[in-house]
Amino acid sequence: MSREIKFSLVYRDMWQSSGKYQPRVDQLQQIAPVIVDMNCFAGVETNGGAFEHVDLLYGENPNLAVRRFTA
Repeated sequence: MSREIKFSLVYRDMWQSSGKYQPRVDQLQQIAPVIVDMNCFAGVETNGGAFEHVDLLYGENPNLAVRRFTA
């Protein structure tokens, strides 16, 4: 049974640590439903770490985004 690949996610801790490929909360909210629809995860949430650093780089308040459930 073949399935169409809608989204491919490759994620490494070293990338997360650098914040290089870490999405902003608005980007994560857009892609989270696709990840859930693929039956890979039941939900996606932000949990701090590099996520907070990216928010600060974009001038956003990380406290508003941390632990936000997206699906």
